[in-house]
Amino acid sequence: MPSQSLDLSVRKRLKAAGKTIEPRLDLYNVTNEASILGRITQLGPTYGRVSSIQRGRLIKLGMSVEF
Repeated sequence: MPSQSLDLSVRKRLKAAGKTIEPRLDLYNVTNEASILGRITQLGPTYGRVSSIQRGRLIKLGMSVEF
């Protein structure tokens, strides 16, 4: 069964005194799945071993300001 990753982004645009402020919160891999992204395909004793997995949960905060 393939695992699935869930990413979310929340933004809110606020206008005040002729300026626009947009804070944002980005959440990547919310479910913290360790999905397999790659396997070794070269024939030998390591054939089929996992070579890379998806990174853990990541939270990113940011803000845009327009004058």
